[in-house]
Amino acid sequence: MRVLRPVLFVLVGMAVGAGGWWLLAPTGGPVESDVVEGTPSDVAPAPTAPVEDASGDVTVLAGTPSTAEGEVEPLRSAAVAFPIAGLLAERYVEIGDAVEAGDPLLRLVDDRERTRLREAEAAQAAAEASLEAASAGVLAAERQVTVAEAAVEVARAQRDAAQAAFRLTATQAEATVEQAQAGTRQADAAVAQAEAQAAGARAALDQARAQVGLAEAQVTQAVAAVETARVAVEERTLRAPFAGRVLDVTSELGEPVTVATTVTVADVSGWRVATTNLTELQVVAVDVGDVVTVEVDALPGRTFEGRVEQVAFEPRVVRGDVTYVATVRLVDAALSDADRRVLRPGMTAVVRDLLE
Repeated sequence: MRVLRPVLFVLVGMAVGAGGWWLLAPTGGPVESDVVEGTPSDVAPAPTAPVEDASGDVTVLAGTPSTAEGEVEPLRSAAVAFPIAGLLAERYVEIGDAVEAGDPLLRLVDDRERTRLREAEAAQAAAEASLEAASAGVLAAERQVTVAEAAVEVARAQRDAAQAAFRLTATQAEATVEQAQAGTRQADAAVAQAEAQAAGARAALDQARAQVGLAEAQVTQAVAAVETARVAVEERTLRAPFAGRVLDVTSELGEPVTVATTVTVADVSGWRVATTNLTELQVVAVDVGDVVTVEVDALPGRTFEGRVEQVAFEPRVVRGDVTYVATVRLVDAALSDADRRVLRPGMTAVVRDLLE
């Protein structure tokens, strides 16, 4: 009896345990795993297969946006600056003014430079007058040489005639011979004198020519001095590099101006849009010459035809994204006079149909 009692306790415990398991086990089969598959809303979708664009040459990912944001830009713009520093004497333009190529924008104080220019111009005039006088002297000397050489020829002819006369009188009376000899001697002296005068005339001609050379050198030097003075005056006037509109000018009269002071001029005869967020997924499908549609935020309801003029190769990282600048030229025929008046650099725009 003592032996059976522990065995009975064991059997009863086993029966109770089996009954508890049967009561607590869920119906419908064995217990499934706790891992539950996610729904489509919380599982990252697989990448979409690439598709070909219209040309068939470049592939882009399906779903890549065909639009990009951009900024309106003038055809060109330039920030022009003085090459030297000084005090501002004249301000010819204000922001928004229209200018033509070469129009003055700003002028520095240039009284000293203008005085030097006048002095250099006076020196040039004097040098040119000296050259003119020297050239006239050459002409006069050349005429003297011509006259002197003619006189030499006359004297030689007279000497020849005297010598011939002397030979003819060799058989005549002694007095006649002596007279012929005297004529010959006089003719020889006349030839020598004429030749000396001709040599002097030629020396005078050489001297006159040397004076011309010196005068020409002085004129060249004077011209260079005038040009230097003129450049000194010109560089104190800032001029428009091309026709356009003044976008920025801040210097006031009497203020010191440095080489960093600029005036910005823009050519607004036409307009471009430069993209600001064209991604690497989009740029592979954009080519020069592509026709796109442009919308400017400031002109709601308007659309403009544009053509891609340039696609940059150098990337720009914007907020962690690799982007490229594509420049779109707005077709001039699509712009009315009113559009040209209201468009401004920096206006936001949207470029559409980039992938078509």
